[in-house]
Formats: sequence, structure tokens, C-alpha cells
Amino acid sequence: MYTLLVSNELLAVDVDRGVVIRRRMAEYDGEAYPAYAITASPDRKTLHVLTQREWFPQEAGKRERQSIVLVDPTSLEVRKRILLDGAWTNVVMVAGRRTGRLHVFGMAKERGGWAPTLTVVDPVEGSVVSRVKLRAAHGKTWLPFAADLSDDERRVTLSYHGEDTTGSEVYRIGGDGRGERLAASDRLTGCTGAAGEGRCVDLHGGVSTHKGRLYATTGGPEVMEIDVDGRLLRRLALPSLQGNHVMEMVLNREAGRLYVLGSCLYSGGLAVLDLADGRSREVAPRKRGTGTAGPDLVCGERGELYSDALITMLKPADEVVFVDTVTGKIHKRVHVDRRPVSLLVLPL
Repeated sequence: MYTLLVSNELLAVDVDRGVVIRRRMAEYDGEAYPAYAITASPDRKTLHVLTQREWFPQEAGKRERQSIVLVDPTSLEVRKRILLDGAWTNVVMVAGRRTGRLHVFGMAKERGGWAPTLTVVDPVEGSVVSRVKLRAAHGKTWLPFAADLSDDERRVTLSYHGEDTTGSEVYRIGGDGRGERLAASDRLTGCTGAAGEGRCVDLHGGVSTHKGRLYATTGGPEVMEIDVDGRLLRRLALPSLQGNHVMEMVLNREAGRLYVLGSCLYSGGLAVLDLADGRSREVAPRKRGTGTAGPDLVCGERGELYSDALITMLKPADEVVFVDTVTGKIHKRVHVDRRPVSLLVLPL
């Protein structure tokens, strides 16, 4: 299991042996938002790590240039560093299943707001294939939160979590990725502000596709199921996650299940949703009553399936936990000395 810390340190954890290897990717020790910043090459022989920096407008004077670092997954030795444009701030990185190209989503300053951007990178050539602004800012902060890229790499659903933006938009990617111009679709699930305007589905947070359906969190105790045309098909209730700001979920494709995480900043907890019948059950209970969360509270800001039996979660209190997907008990803890912001499970 690999986790990137806010300090731009990459940690490799051998869970069975309890061995931790660390390597600093770049100098930085500021505040950062939980990100999707680690992917692996199709042959699993290379890690891609998107380095962190601040991106909120009030911190513009402290911005640092970002890069994508190609790393050996066993030794954490750096093989290559691909510099990204210093004027853009990048948050979410997704690897294409067809070409292996990295699709990196971020923001660019524009007319009092921040416009969403996409940079396509060829990690093999070590080059930037294309850079494009996805839409005009119109004075708002379009902070990407998560992205779901289709298998053919021609369609992406991008969700936002800015100060004044939420929801998602669907974009079609033209050509072979080389200097292409991306055009927004009809914004089938697009919101232009926190209240939503026009044709809008109140998606808020994570997005994931399974069997031609898009599943999305809402910021509350339910998950939406949406078809390819943007129509809302079902609202799937998660009664055990009441009192949460739900934004993170982990898909088990083989089993057709979604594990939905309660935030550590709210009530916590863990629920599993069966996508076939739409029923959910509590895996780990949320916090009840008042007071701070105890160390045994199951919660997370990012998650990934470690195995059918374990799910990995990042807790903002400098900890990575492995939780039993049946009993909801914490199986193992890994303490880190900085806040973890991204993770990847990679069987070697």
C-alpha cells in the first residue's frame, strides 16, 4: 500500500511484514486537500505520483510548481520527473486504461475565478500531450474533486468541490489526445454553483462507473445511480450514515458492491451498498452523541479496497487504517508523521 503525505513524502507499506519505506518526492509541508495523486502503469512496474501544493486563491503567492514523478514501486527510486506548467494547480490524476496516459485535472486563475483544466501526459515519453481549459470560470472556483474516465478515454465525468461549486460535468475527449480541443457536452449532470442552476443533478463528491451506470455520492446519506444520458435512475439510501458529509466511496467491481465512507470530520462509520438490489447495511457504526471522535472510530477521507476482506482508509489524524469489510473492526493501523492525502493499493 502506498500513501502520499502532505509533506510530499511517499510511503510504501508492506502490510504483512509491517515494513515502511519512505521517499520525499518534492519539498513541501503546507496544507493540502485530500487528492487522487497516485496511479500505476498497466504493467504495475511504475508508480506515478502527482506532487502537492496549495491551490486556493488566497494562497496564490505560495504556489509551487508541481510535477509527476515516476517511481520504482519496490525501492521508491525516482526514474523520471515530468514538470507541469507552474500557472496551473493540479489535484486529480487518472490513468487511462487503454493508452496508460495520465489525465490530470486542476484549475487555472481566470477573471476572478478558477477555471477547471485538463493536462494529458504520456508517462512513457515523459511529455505533456495537451493542455486545455474545460470551461470558463465565470468568477467561481472550479476545484476538481474526482474524475471517472471511460475505458476508451473519450468521456470523463468530473466532479467539483469548490467554495461555490458542486455537482459534475461530462466532457468528451476528441482525437487521439495530441493537441486535441476538448468540448463540454450538454453538461448532463452539471451544476454551476452550490445551489445548482439549469439542468442539474445534486451530485457532491465521488463518482464511479459500473456496468454502464454512474454512481455518485451526494454529501448526505445516499448514493445516486445515473444513466449515460444523465437521467437519475435511483437514490440508494444509507441510513446508517446519517449525520455525515458523505463524499468518498470504494467500488468492488467483481462483487458489485460500494463501500461508502463516513468522514472523520463528521460522524464517521462505514456502509456497504449492494448495487443489484440497492440495499445497504452498516459495516461499522458512526459516532453518536457529542464529543470528539475516539481512535477506534472507523472513518476516512480516502479509501481503497485492499482485498475482499479489508478496506484501507486515510484518517486526517496522521493514520492509515485497514478495516474488516464484514465485521467493521480495525484490523491494522499505520501511523504516519504527516497528514496522508492520497493512497494506492498495488499487489506486487
